[in-house]
Amino acid sequence: MLTKLLAILRNTFTETIRQPVFGLLVMVIMGCLTVNTMTAAFTTSPSEEIYDDDKMMYDLGLSTLLIGGLFLAGFSSAGVLSREIENKTVLTVISKPVSRPIFVVGKFLGLAGALTVGFYLCALTFLLNVRHGVMQASSQHFDWPVILFGLGAVFLAFAVATFCNYFYGWQFTSSCLALGLILLTLATILVGFINDEWQLQSFAKKIVETQITTAIVLVYFAVMVLTAVALAASTRLGQVMTLLICFLVLGLGLTSDYFFQPYAYPEYKPLPTSMPSAADDPRLRDPNLPSEAVAKFDANNPPTPAEQAETARAWQEESETPAETPPPKLVHVASRRTARILARIVYAVIPNMQFFWVSDAIILRRPIPAQHVLKVFGYAFFYIVALVLLAVALFQAREVAADESASTAPAVVHLLAVVGRVFAALQVAAGIWWALTEAVKPGEATIYRMLLFAAVGVFLWFFWGWFARGMKWTWYGAILLVGVFPVAVMIYVLIAKPILFSPLFAMPGVTAILVLTILSPTNRAHFGFGKEPKRRRRRKAPQPDAS
Repeated sequence: MLTKLLAILRNTFTETIRQPVFGLLVMVIMGCLTVNTMTAAFTTSPSEEIYDDDKMMYDLGLSTLLIGGLFLAGFSSAGVLSREIENKTVLTVISKPVSRPIFVVGKFLGLAGALTVGFYLCALTFLLNVRHGVMQASSQHFDWPVILFGLGAVFLAFAVATFCNYFYGWQFTSSCLALGLILLTLATILVGFINDEWQLQSFAKKIVETQITTAIVLVYFAVMVLTAVALAASTRLGQVMTLLICFLVLGLGLTSDYFFQPYAYPEYKPLPTSMPSAADDPRLRDPNLPSEAVAKFDANNPPTPAEQAETARAWQEESETPAETPPPKLVHVASRRTARILARIVYAVIPNMQFFWVSDAIILRRPIPAQHVLKVFGYAFFYIVALVLLAVALFQAREVAADESASTAPAVVHLLAVVGRVFAALQVAAGIWWALTEAVKPGEATIYRMLLFAAVGVFLWFFWGWFARGMKWTWYGAILLVGVFPVAVMIYVLIAKPILFSPLFAMPGVTAILVLTILSPTNRAHFGFGKEPKRRRRRKAPQPDAS
């Protein structure tokens, strides 16, 4: 079993890093990280936390790593699993004595290894940019060790990979990534021992002080969770839907503390993130003294110990007073206890991406304890295990040798079905998002319309699948959806709200083209219209004259 697992892992890893889109995405992410260093100089002004524009560069860099990792996970997962299912190449593997769970686990491990290589290259680029820093004034000079060693490693990797591809037939993407992995690592190590004046220094002094490496590790954990989400989605969905599911999980995970936590656990009060440390302000000798109390004291007249104790005691009493949390909208359809249970279920099922985001601690110069990193690692590990088991369960019931009637559809019909499914998926995602976020807010219950909106999107998803397979009744439904319905909307807007009509001026032409496309004889034949030729009446042969 281990031999089979390693074989699938190695094949998946090699196949992933050889995909041109994988190498292209890695280069785009590295380029965006470099551009962030230049654009951050025009964004912020000195603040009380960090007195330069590096604050914005840290936020932009970590966000780029997270979103870039999401794209890498979505495209790579669709390439190594859903595309194999669609092309039926997966049959050559599972037809041999290879169980489906081993196949899925091997795919995830190989995919995680390839994404680790890509993320590592992007992280090295980010560290080099952190070392260089943002140039806030024209009097500052470039950090030439970073520029020469960093760009030299990238250009040398490209040159050697191009040479070996042309003369020796090496695969360009994988060769470039392997050479970049070695050369960029050496460049980062050299830059760590050399300062901007070309003098020796303690290793990575500026980078270690910022704690940015800890933040990168936590973002890597988040990318691995999104990779598991993408793998589970790609067992049943295509590339577009996989990316959409990943974005939905990431968006809900980043906002779950705002939308769900106050109603799932109203007794929990998060710690303030804007409280300056004692190193920033020598007046803060008492750790219980709140940041609001600092504004009451003058810098030239520091508070006495008695004033500090009194202010801290008043702040503690005020913070311990429970605030009345308004009931969520779920109370209108269920009891308060049931609403809290539902909010806790949603809050627990959706991975909380705020656990992986420590940008505020870096900006406010707060230490990130190792205990927090270990807890986040455990949180990510168990989430990944659960999502991989979900992927195994979904793939166990997947029919990989299904009917190929959808792939034999005419090109225009297939394109229309794909576009329709994309819009249906967006409708489902929007409906779920609105229903979940609005359900936990106080006020009138309006989640029924949002759930109905999502349910209609689910029906349209299946409808366009049946349309691609040539079910006859879907031909009439497509005429209504792309012909009658848009015209009805256009007429309604023209009568009720004519000011909104200008964006719809192209709708009649688009509708006419789609309807004529569906009505064409070739496409009609795909739905079973006119396949059998009409029978012609045979003329009776003239009877010979009996005489």
